[in-house]
Amino acid sequence: MIKTLIPILLFILFISDASAGQMDNFLKGFRKEQSLHVYKKKDLLDTEIKNQAAFIYTILANTNELRIHQMRGATTNQVFLHNDGHAEAVFEFDLDDKGDIIDGTGRLVDDCVNQASYNYYHPHKKAFAHFSGDILPWILMGNCREDPTSINERIEAYMLDLEMGMNASFSSDMGFSLPEKFKFKEFGQSDAFSFFKKALEVSSFDLEDFVPNKMDNVDRRRAFLGAIETGFKELLNK
Repeated sequence: MIKTLIPILLFILFISDASAGQMDNFLKGFRKEQSLHVYKKKDLLDTEIKNQAAFIYTILANTNELRIHQMRGATTNQVFLHNDGHAEAVFEFDLDDKGDIIDGTGRLVDDCVNQASYNYYHPHKKAFAHFSGDILPWILMGNCREDPTSINERIEAYMLDLEMGMNASFSSDMGFSLPEKFKFKEFGQSDAFSFFKKALEVSSFDLEDFVPNKMDNVDRRRAFLGAIETGFKELLNK
């Protein structure tokens, strides 16, 4: 196993005001295009809405970005996230006979398909904002202008990570909850939740019945993930 990750996480990246403004404009345009419902503080008083938001948020907060950096057969790639949640690195490793990583064999991945990208929002501490500001633009536009992957390929890779995030959520004793002082009005919060809701609706998945009544049903969990994938593909390929 890898004993030290510090040397391979020496990345210095900067966020400009212009980039932040572009992100806001992107999300406003996406919200309008998708006719996303804007959730507000009062909606958290609705127990059903709050439980649904907590369920989806917790899954996203437990979702690691691995499979989205292992696309097109690059299964020996590993992803390392800096503690700040912003900088990440992707390395390709050699494996031993048992399939374990051989220390010291890491090679930096810099191809457009699987290379690391900057996170504007912490994947685990700002899960809704991370989806809206980092994951969604990647699904729509890829890693670079020359990215050869399709929207559907990127969605399918993300669904593999989302599945692991859901499994981790159910395996944890922490339950499903929103962060303390959660506010829909903060960047990307309402948009991420609203988009997941819409994806499930166009797939005719009954989220109200699933959360909390049938969350323990493994078949319904699979149906939940399948509905999200179907909904994402339908909504994002228009």
